[in-house]
Amino acid sequence: MKKSWRNGCFFVGVLLLSGVGWGQSDLPNEVTGGFRFAANTIILDASPEPRGLTEGVADDRERALVEGARKIFSNGSTRAVLLSRKERIFDERYAMGVSKESTPLAYSMPKSLVALTVGKALCDGSIQNLDDKAEIYAPQLKGTSYGDASIRQLLMMTSGAAKSDFTTGHPKPTESFVLRNAFLPRGLDVNVVERMKIHSGYGSPGVEFNYNNYDTQSLLLVTEGATKVPFSDYFNKVIWAPSRPERTGAWLRNHQLSTVGWMGFSASPRDYLRIGYFIIDERKQEGSCFSRYLADATSNLIMPMPGRGYGYQIHKLSLRLAPDSFWFLGFGGQVIGVDVISETVVYLYSMNDSQVPQWVRLISAFMKEAS
Repeated sequence: MKKSWRNGCFFVGVLLLSGVGWGQSDLPNEVTGGFRFAANTIILDASPEPRGLTEGVADDRERALVEGARKIFSNGSTRAVLLSRKERIFDERYAMGVSKESTPLAYSMPKSLVALTVGKALCDGSIQNLDDKAEIYAPQLKGTSYGDASIRQLLMMTSGAAKSDFTTGHPKPTESFVLRNAFLPRGLDVNVVERMKIHSGYGSPGVEFNYNNYDTQSLLLVTEGATKVPFSDYFNKVIWAPSRPERTGAWLRNHQLSTVGWMGFSASPRDYLRIGYFIIDERKQEGSCFSRYLADATSNLIMPMPGRGYGYQIHKLSLRLAPDSFWFLGFGGQVIGVDVISETVVYLYSMNDSQVPQWVRLISAFMKEAS
């Protein structure tokens, strides 16, 4: 694993400090590259033996999905779409400067990666019980709603912390401005735990769903406290390296070299697929601790809104068409969709989320038919 302090890009810093929004239409080359050439990042190595993904012609059932994908892709903001089944890519499209070599920032999809990492820490015994209070493993959270919440409550976004916006995960717009400095060369230049303490109190843990970036960061701190190693090192060991990526991955860090867990990961389009197939492989190891954890993590445990479910930092976007499917979802239209039964994995990279409902309906219908 390589450590990288990428400096420069004064233009990026000026825009971010001036209050320009951080949507996908802003600084597209930096978003497409995961801000690796602007921000303080830690680079995760590619695998010496990447997982083989083949390319093949779509079969009859897949052709209908490809045709639907062509129509959506040609009329909107999607920059990359990869459709695959059983480790065979049958449609791959790029636009607006994105390519196989790009490493798009995942925005909130890393929340799901953090949840996977928590599961590995549980299964290797580092975490004793998901119902333990977070402060047992992360004493810096004592005296906060995050520390008082159980690990399971944090996984389900029910810490009881300050009410946040469902779109951004921030407790108030001003917090968005503070935290966007994560994209600067020096990294996020505030003490994240202190920010968490400011926005700690709201209600009792375990009562109400509240999409909160700091619940995810609390899980990251729990994992570091439990495993006694930096989160990026442990993630690399138990998730990234076993997915056998062909290119490097990266995490954004703050000025104290702490991983930004709620939105700071980037990888190439095909390596996002590899993460999906890694999950499928692990889920099929019936009887294993991690398979049981994944069964819970990808279940509909709580409903944040009608027709939409949530597991352990993982979305359930298609309860009717493909109820067994699960989705990693990032701000601005970043998506990994996985269906274990049909062995389908898809990846979307977009400028905004305007087309996500169309994609989810189209892909879910295919998952249902292919299962």
